[in-house]
Amino acid sequence: MLLEHPLKPGTLINVNVPAEPPRGVRVVRQGRRRYGEAVIEKTDPRGRPYYWIGATPPEGMLEQGTDLSAVEENYISVTPLHLDLTHYDSLSLLEGIATRLAGP
Repeated sequence: MLLEHPLKPGTLINVNVPAEPPRGVRVVRQGRRRYGEAVIEKTDPRGRPYYWIGATPPEGMLEQGTDLSAVEENYISVTPLHLDLTHYDSLSLLEGIATRLAGP
């Protein structure tokens, strides 16, 4: 059906499946998670170091209508995402601050 009704360019679909047999599917927003502050240094197969930030399991609030609550309630969660994380409402505020800091 997505081929007949495609999403806007740049849209990704995140799907989470619960460990238990799912009760159905819910289309939900992304929940808020807090990842731990642990940083683990490892070595990739080419011998280069990489860092795994937040290696501990994430904690989140189980708000209704989120992927976290859907999976917790044994539903498959489907969430449309996009990569532009810009907080557009803050651009003008920060531009004003930057202008004042730059001076005359």
